[in-house]
Amino acid sequence: MKYDVIIVGTGMAGLTAGLKLAKSGKKIALLEKHYIPGGYATNFTRKDSEGNTYTFDVSLHSLGSMNKGCTIFNVFNNLGIAEKIPFIKNTKNTKLAKLDDSIIIPHDFEEWKSSFINRYPEHEEGIKNLFSFMKEFYEDVCNLNFPHDAPKYQIELESISIDNYIRKYVDNDEFIDIFCYLWTYAGLPPKKLNAFYYMIIISSYVIGGHWYIEGGSGNMSKIMKEEIEKFNNSKVYLSSEVIKINTLNNKIISVTTKNNEVFEADEFIFACSPVEIFSRVDGEKSKEFLNYMNFLNNLEESMSITQLYIALDCKSEDIGIKNPHTFVYNVKIEDYWNKSNSNLFENTNCCITAYDQLDPNMNKTCFLGISRCDFIKNWPERGTEEYKSKKQQTTRLLLDIACKIYPDIEKHIKIMELGTPRTMQRYTNNLNGAVYGWAQNVNQGGFNRSYFKTPFNNAIVVSSWSYPGGGYEGAIYSGFIGALRLLSKKSTTTNHSNQLVSLPELMNGLVSRFNPENAQNFEATYKFLFDGHDPIYLEVKNQTAKLLPSSETPSKIDTTIITTHEIWNKISFDEISGRDALLDGLLKCEGNLKHFASIPNIFNKN
Repeated sequence: MKYDVIIVGTGMAGLTAGLKLAKSGKKIALLEKHYIPGGYATNFTRKDSEGNTYTFDVSLHSLGSMNKGCTIFNVFNNLGIAEKIPFIKNTKNTKLAKLDDSIIIPHDFEEWKSSFINRYPEHEEGIKNLFSFMKEFYEDVCNLNFPHDAPKYQIELESISIDNYIRKYVDNDEFIDIFCYLWTYAGLPPKKLNAFYYMIIISSYVIGGHWYIEGGSGNMSKIMKEEIEKFNNSKVYLSSEVIKINTLNNKIISVTTKNNEVFEADEFIFACSPVEIFSRVDGEKSKEFLNYMNFLNNLEESMSITQLYIALDCKSEDIGIKNPHTFVYNVKIEDYWNKSNSNLFENTNCCITAYDQLDPNMNKTCFLGISRCDFIKNWPERGTEEYKSKKQQTTRLLLDIACKIYPDIEKHIKIMELGTPRTMQRYTNNLNGAVYGWAQNVNQGGFNRSYFKTPFNNAIVVSSWSYPGGGYEGAIYSGFIGALRLLSKKSTTTNHSNQLVSLPELMNGLVSRFNPENAQNFEATYKFLFDGHDPIYLEVKNQTAKLLPSSETPSKIDTTIITTHEIWNKISFDEISGRDALLDGLLKCEGNLKHFASIPNIFNKN
């Protein structure tokens, strides 16, 4: 079967990419190993002893950025599904149940700021400055014009921990713990977590809104699948795990599924774990492929989770649960993280989600999700007696933690089921059951993250395993950007790779394309560093652009661009965009990223 594009994996990234491409005129096939689409965005049902059916959401606690004009709303609006998915806004507060007291976190941005000032009056100025920055940061992200723009503060934040960044404003341990209460949604404690990604998460919640989907995340996946199949004979193939990738001369020709079906395409998108899927490449492996796999094998994957799903015979408020989200802090964050890594879970931390407060109609009563950080190394192999025994022990431990906060839970249980890192791996093929792709640490954040590019000329990787990062929002954006990249790909290009134009000619050619009309109120000084060459300086000022003499070093550099002569040659002749070179690790940028993103517009006389 021949398609324009084949997408492997139907998580949020695969469905988003598939819908964008299908709506843009491409004939798409999506291949999924599970019998339902969605990856982690799925539901499952169970019956109690009396035959009552309960629906459980596998993973979604809340979705941020769905306020009108915010990032995920903008993507879904572009896809034409913002009004078709039944979103429910959560206006209830969040509870932090700490060792010595409970803290209520308001859902409203200004209320949360005020609550911090009331709690830490000695840090009032720093708190106001931090919240002002958060607002400016998020407004910039929401106003991005992908794929022609870039986040203003990404480079500043991507190589520093959120702990270190916040201390510039408020140097207080307890404040940081409370401000970073959503760290488990990013997968690392504040001292290890990339500041750029956490600022995306926290601002998207407190400014972009807390949202849920009527019918659970599985309903969203179902709607997206149905939308894809409305366009150009595109189709989602379920229970169709890819077992072999067939290649020729650094191109993928086709993939073979476990059903012995062969799917051919011009382009391939892998919305899944690259380590797992590329282990299925058939035939001789090129040096580039082996280097790529070695690169991946040296990256750190994110944590997994263990989650206890509990169906109750009552509503959550009937047993004293007044907030949809309760974060239980029995130990300090770093101690919790160390315990999770050391397989020590007694009297530890967890998150309790009361889903009937997010969607009152999903079930007649309530189901709770009780989740904690975990790692696959903590679990014996599935099917063994050791595994079964550990599941029973862990179920009891999590239930005990929850019942210390809400004692009446145990009196109303109808169903309990435990999902472990082995469960996550089984249903998604994610490496070691990782839930956020690669770990979002200071070395793997932003443009330091594993990139879209693969060793194959007609294949890219999207999802939590690619840019920008993990979680629902990260995966959705990754799929959207990946689709835009494929749509902007030239069907035929003149190969200038063998015609390496000199750097002076390339830079003079850039200046000759300067468009003063597009540079009104714009000033920037660029520094170009090409391998083995002296720095080249370019100044844009007063609606003029000029190369500065090599002897004249500017006092201020706004943006530094670091790449090779060969890559800049390709960018100059539109064989690759500057943005794709950045995302593929072929180019680095320091300083103001927006100035780099502005180059195609400012130097575009036509």
